[in-house]
Amino acid sequence: MACPDAHLWLAAILKELEAFIANSSFVDVPRPPSTTNVVKGKWVFRVKQLPGEPPVYKARYVAKGFTQRYAVDFFDTFSPTAKPATIRAVLDLAARLNMEIHSMDVSNAFLQGVLRELIFMERPAGFHLPFPSNSVWQLRRPVYGLKQAPREWHAKLAATLAELGFSTSRADPSLFLRTSPSPFYILVYVDDMILITADSAELERVKRELGSRLKCKDLGELQHYLGMEITRDRATRTISLSQGHYLQQVLERFDMARGTPQVTPLPVGHHLTPLTSPSSSSHPYAELIGSLMYAMVSTRPDLAYPISA
Repeated sequence: MACPDAHLWLAAILKELEAFIANSSFVDVPRPPSTTNVVKGKWVFRVKQLPGEPPVYKARYVAKGFTQRYAVDFFDTFSPTAKPATIRAVLDLAARLNMEIHSMDVSNAFLQGVLRELIFMERPAGFHLPFPSNSVWQLRRPVYGLKQAPREWHAKLAATLAELGFSTSRADPSLFLRTSPSPFYILVYVDDMILITADSAELERVKRELGSRLKCKDLGELQHYLGMEITRDRATRTISLSQGHYLQQVLERFDMARGTPQVTPLPVGHHLTPLTSPSSSSHPYAELIGSLMYAMVSTRPDLAYPISA
């Protein structure tokens, strides 16, 4: 690496490899026969930054899931995620009843699941690791990118919460609830959890239990969730959701931050033809629409018309 922040990326890479080792995610074994499928891997890099906080450099060594083979490397893959309506409903309930709303983040969540299939994976290239050059990894944990990884992680989390007395909601399998000793709700979106209860002592106890069973980070009172900023006024028992920072990042990612607002997307009377229309593959149109649709279903229903127009 020769970029100015190379040392930050290297630190992120080493942290990722340390997580693999700490979770006993693999065993180094001789390369199997050529008839055995060996899943390929790659590095994924990104910078994560929350409003008012310094950037965090993240590196993930992920499996190329498309190199897996059905009924050989994976079977069932479905894993639930919290519905937008459920998120709003539990926050509304917490605001009305003046309950505590805290959040926790699970570190390297997928690496804490249990892998049921026998899977071999290529080691990360470009590093002088203490393994034979012709060896591969036999995975013990469902690493990021495997098709079954989200499902196995959710199964692990659901089992852990069941041990703590929580049951799965019939309305949304991402919502876990408990009525005794006091009402307690936990909403899960992959590795991001919202914990809601009026019992502060029980809240701290459950957080300690989760921290001892899973590698969790206590984020305190909920301020951000899935790209949304959470603003709470306990005096009026209201909660506001906004995505100003998220939308600003969308504008910057698609080079539109300095764009001039237009009344219409194209000049009046403009006619599109195949010859004058650019290929959709050369413009990230679908990605932009998807990013805007997420804001639309989360906090900005006013975007529905311009997105669909």
